[in-house]
Amino acid sequence: MTFGLSWLLFQSLVGAEGGSAWHLILGIAFLLLLITAWMQFNKPLSEFLTLGLGRNKAVVVVMAALLAWVVVDFTLDRNASNQGHRLSSEEIAEGLKPGLRAPDFILQDQAGHDIRLSQYQGQTVLLNFWASWCPPCKVEMPYMQDFYEKYKQDDVVILSVNMTHLEKSPQDPQTFAMDHGLTFPIVYDEQGSATALYNVVAYPTTYAISPDGIISERFQGAIDEDRMIRAVRKATNHDG
Repeated sequence: MTFGLSWLLFQSLVGAEGGSAWHLILGIAFLLLLITAWMQFNKPLSEFLTLGLGRNKAVVVVMAALLAWVVVDFTLDRNASNQGHRLSSEEIAEGLKPGLRAPDFILQDQAGHDIRLSQYQGQTVLLNFWASWCPPCKVEMPYMQDFYEKYKQDDVVILSVNMTHLEKSPQDPQTFAMDHGLTFPIVYDEQGSATALYNVVAYPTTYAISPDGIISERFQGAIDEDRMIRAVRKATNHDG
């Protein structure tokens, strides 16, 4: 028992950071409690210190308590160390699942300018794949436009990827965009490279991407403005 108390106080003194003061206070409090309890009972000190278990059993109990203490202390220190080092987006593996870094790509807009997904880093992105002939896409687009107009000043962008390789005519998506009054960025996937890269098999498909480029959620099928709001909030908070 004396060894156990000495170990506890030693742990408190050598821990220069991360709660060492609390360890010391607990150690002193435990020692005072032990002395006070012994003074309240008329038992031999040796019997009291062994908790009435006898010498051998008391040693086993103390060793088990010390082992538990070491395991808990090591776990807490390891968790604190992991929390102290947050991975940068470059250190996170690339992939399509939530928590992975969104694969980058380059496509052209209607004016022929190269648009790269990564150029929107620092903003929350709704990456939306669609086609003009797709009925759910037609339902979703008014919500997309309304959402964009309301939140584009809040570092939120909709990057709209038309799956041009699936269109009947190259002019169809441009006509669709004009008819629906779309003002958010639109790029054209003429070869289907970005569509394949993001494994788009349902139309429309939307990825919510955090400001540091990490995928937060994926939606297959049309989503309304309420779901867009929740997705953007989740993705933005992920970065914080």
